[in-house]
Amino acid sequence: MNFEIRIATMADIQQINSLIKDSASELSKGYYNEAEISALNKYVFGVDTSLIKDQTYYVAELDGMIVACGGWSKRATMFGGDQFANRTDLLLNPDNDAAKLRAFFCHPNFSTQGLSKALMQTAIASVLASGFTRVEGYSTLTGLGFYKKLGGEQKDSVFHTLPNGMRVELIHMEKDLGVDSSPKLRPKL
Repeated sequence: MNFEIRIATMADIQQINSLIKDSASELSKGYYNEAEISALNKYVFGVDTSLIKDQTYYVAELDGMIVACGGWSKRATMFGGDQFANRTDLLLNPDNDAAKLRAFFCHPNFSTQGLSKALMQTAIASVLASGFTRVEGYSTLTGLGFYKKLGGEQKDSVFHTLPNGMRVELIHMEKDLGVDSSPKLRPKL
């Protein structure tokens, strides 16, 4: 499969939002019930334009179609698209803070093709180049296996209350990138 990974642009927003909805609606089955999936799509999932503006959000494209997306943030917001209420633009300090892994989604037809892993590798390289040595994020139950497979450590489980009063479970994940002392910051293999 020939796909291209590139930095997302503002022109991609509509296509990314459509991908996120399709991904969450299909791949979340069995992890969340239909009401939870619908509420997550309405109140949480979606494009965070601050990541696009910061050039830390990536897409995997196949024949002009965006089939996966994901990235990281140097800002304190842990999760959620522009419509999500709990947001802050506070910049993180790489000396003390962990970069935030954000919004990895894959089209259901391409979910086992290695696209999310390739996007994660791209994001981690950018995280390291920006001086961060740790990452963290909140995973849905759907993404938990993906993050664990890539070495993420589950810290705790939280229930987030959405504006409609529904509570959904999210998993706080962390990873030390194992940076060595060489000038080329490299993650442990």
